[in-house]
Amino acid sequence: MTYYCLDFFPYPSGAGLTVGHCRNYVPTDVVSRYYRMRGYDVLHPMGWDAFGLPAENEAIRHGVHPAESTARYAANYKRQMQLIRCTYDWDREINSSDPAYYRWTQWFFLLLYRRGLAYRDVAPV
Repeated sequence: MTYYCLDFFPYPSGAGLTVGHCRNYVPTDVVSRYYRMRGYDVLHPMGWDAFGLPAENEAIRHGVHPAESTARYAANYKRQMQLIRCTYDWDREINSSDPAYYRWTQWFFLLLYRRGLAYRDVAPV
């Protein structure tokens, strides 16, 4: 049996984990551990939402390339997650600014667009 647990990926754009991060990550880690103890194959990856304005603004603020600051902050987040003993599948680590990742999100968006399922409209949000 397999159990898949996916957390939201943090923006690696600051000093590190906050209590708010832990409030989200510790419970899913507990659930993943529970299913492992029950004999399930658990897939619990972690990654970094590093493609967008938060990461870019942080890099600009420090005068470095976004790839450099993202890598540094992601490494710190990972180190901190390991310190609190979160049991993520680090061999399946995801980075949304990696071309091997975002090529698929772009492909999927274009597929939706060509089929008329992604479109621009004026509507209440």
